[in-house]
Amino acid sequence: HGNVIQFLDEYCSHESISEFFILFPDPWPKKRHFKRRLINDTFLKKLTYYLNKGGLIHIASDSKSYISSILISAYKARKDYKWINQQKNSSVVC
Repeated sequence: HGNVIQFLDEYCSHESISEFFILFPDPWPKKRHFKRRLINDTFLKKLTYYLNKGGLIHIASDSKSYISSILISAYKARKDYKWINQQKNSSVVC
């Protein structure tokens, strides 16, 4: 329980994590709640600080609107990440 951003800031050092697994985060389906979604441009930028070279981010969601939002954020962060593939078991590499 708690805030993952606070956890990263307090307990993790630069390039100290080799893999992130973000499995079925709360999709906050109402449009007025989209700002509460975990995965966004700012969060992906923060992950680059903690992810070591060659590290992986695995994301799974069953919300179509959230998946679209995640893909848009991943596209915006494309200079920081390398997309491995576009299949159901896709990963993003930093």
